[in-house]
Amino acid sequence: MDKSTIQLILLVVASIGLLASILGYMEYTGRIGVCSREGIFDCSIVYRIPGSRLPLGIHLSEAAPIYFTILGGAVLYWVHSGSRRALWASLIVLLAGASLIPYLLYLEVWVAGALCLYCTVMHLSIVSGLVIVFYTLRAGDASLEA
Repeated sequence: MDKSTIQLILLVVASIGLLASILGYMEYTGRIGVCSREGIFDCSIVYRIPGSRLPLGIHLSEAAPIYFTILGGAVLYWVHSGSRRALWASLIVLLAGASLIPYLLYLEVWVAGALCLYCTVMHLSIVSGLVIVFYTLRAGDASLEA
């Protein structure tokens, strides 16, 4: 696969995560009500669990759009510059997000007893991004050199 295709796929994956984070924030603030309130997906239960707040009282739904904006910026930096260093920046942001996924899934499944649809899409976006970046770095494409 050529570099521009990989860049486009990674940009789409990051954009999906950003869209899910914005929709999740809108759901959390009551601006939309798309997430099911029954069955396995129940965002309202997930949003109310004690572990859904970061230090200083920031809710994860408020932090997620910021995270995905940073990720999108790192990906755009790689698309624009094409440097390997920019790809490593994307990897660092993705690893930071991926490091939280096990804890967040624990909160959803064991504490809340429900899943957040938007959170699930964001988790999949982060994991997909990691796979793409690892694939690209592993390929060692000479065109990735800074």
